[in-house]
Amino acid sequence: MADAIGKPDFHRAISDPYYFSGRKSLISEIQQESNKVWILLGGSRIGKTSLLNALEWNFLAADSQPSGRVLPVLIDLNQVQPETLAHLRYLIVARLRKSISRWQQVPNFSFQTPIRELYQSYLKNVSDTQVTINFLKQVGLKLELRNPHENRRLSDEVFSESLLQSLGELRDLGFSNICCLFDNAEFIAKQDWATDAWNYFRSFQESKDNHVSSYVGLVFSGYRELKDYQQKVGSPLLNISNIRWLAPLSESDVRNIISLREECAPLQLNEEDILSIIEWTGCHPCLIHSMLDALLAVSRTENTDYLTLVIEGLLDQQSDVFSSWWNEKDALGRLENEDRLIYKAMMSCREGGPKHIAKLSKKGAGKVKKTLQILCATGLILEVGDGTYKIGSRLFEEWVVQNYKEEESTS
Repeated sequence: MADAIGKPDFHRAISDPYYFSGRKSLISEIQQESNKVWILLGGSRIGKTSLLNALEWNFLAADSQPSGRVLPVLIDLNQVQPETLAHLRYLIVARLRKSISRWQQVPNFSFQTPIRELYQSYLKNVSDTQVTINFLKQVGLKLELRNPHENRRLSDEVFSESLLQSLGELRDLGFSNICCLFDNAEFIAKQDWATDAWNYFRSFQESKDNHVSSYVGLVFSGYRELKDYQQKVGSPLLNISNIRWLAPLSESDVRNIISLREECAPLQLNEEDILSIIEWTGCHPCLIHSMLDALLAVSRTENTDYLTLVIEGLLDQQSDVFSSWWNEKDALGRLENEDRLIYKAMMSCREGGPKHIAKLSKKGAGKVKKTLQILCATGLILEVGDGTYKIGSRLFEEWVVQNYKEEESTS
């Protein structure tokens, strides 16, 4: 979750609009239908949190939406970890009140205010717990402050009333809608109250008696654990959601990132260097920054074969990360047995369609197509159009080759 804007750390989620690149069409799509339910799926470090941060500042800065301006409410579920559905409702209202309080403290806002300046001003404002408690007292909820942990639960009635009153305040501030952005939403899928939560969100969105549901959108980010759970239990929320799988960045986005990095450090790359970055990283966001760091650390005046040194160093540096992606038990974003089988089939041909990969892997074309979608969302393969896929990160591919060579030599 975004906390402040300062010197960029490119190995953490981007919280500075200046350094964010890509995802423009998806952001625009969500902005156009901000009162709907969205499920954004992607593998480890593909940029889900950065995307939610970007949605937050784009909502704040937007001056023209089909349904009016939208106030974002960003919630990292790994950070707050609700214990029940009622507790989650409380946290939504608490974060909503925090967002309202922050916005009220933004000075001299106009639609000409640069987005970076606006977002920085918004983030630096703080709101304590008492703001939420005082508000809830206004809607008739009595909280026992002697034991606030046990009482920070909201019924559906109080939750709806809280949203209704908040919307009234927001209209005075120029907003007409609310959009809740839930990062790490697979946290809910692990809870014994998960089914109740998904059913509640579905009924909340579709209730004809609810006076606020049409003004509230929901965006959930996660990986296959989120979608697989909802499919397993037949979650009704899945049936009304707009599901989008994230993918690696485009080559133009990579070039833009390189330009931004060159502003921050004495990094001068030629066209050959840039093409090598695209090839070896497969346009995967975190690998792009890791390779740029490695290029900065290597003196090319003394090492004519500096690229070899960079690749060897990255294979060693990223080994633990790649291992967690490949097969670490219970790691979020890991590949399952069939994923690995299909990935290795891709390695043997490097490019092809689902039918061709199905023959190589001896799996059904339907299953292969779904798995290719998942592999794209990890950033390990790329969809190149017309139903064709190719190996993405050559760096990860080389790690797999070396890993299996070692296994074969010791078996």
